[in-house]
Amino acid sequence: GCSKPAEPMHPVAGSVRFNGKPLHKGDIVFVPDAAKGNPHLEFGIGKLDALGKYEIQTFKKEGVKPGWYKVMVLASENEPEANLAWVPIWIVPERYTKPETTKLAIEVVANPTPNCYDLVIEP
Repeated sequence: GCSKPAEPMHPVAGSVRFNGKPLHKGDIVFVPDAAKGNPHLEFGIGKLDALGKYEIQTFKKEGVKPGWYKVMVLASENEPEANLAWVPIWIVPERYTKPETTKLAIEVVANPTPNCYDLVIEP
């Protein structure tokens, strides 16, 4: 066939700190950054654990494709509810919850340096 081989997935794991402490709950979302040349459409998602650690998956597979990503942090004090009136009480500043306003960016590479996927959220 004429299809090009699938790009490799690279494992992404790190930690998130906010106000000097590990962010103990929430989701990390990697949104491909087309402005920095990442043509992929698949988002990567990871859950934060109690120690602020995360691992990113794309469609239940480990890792994401290489390239630049904007990083969203979706962490709320209250759990999402089924009704439409639910309003999140964000733990982190709301600008981190949207790809247009987050300041976090990560380049996913084949051979990352240790801790290069660790994130620090500014208040």
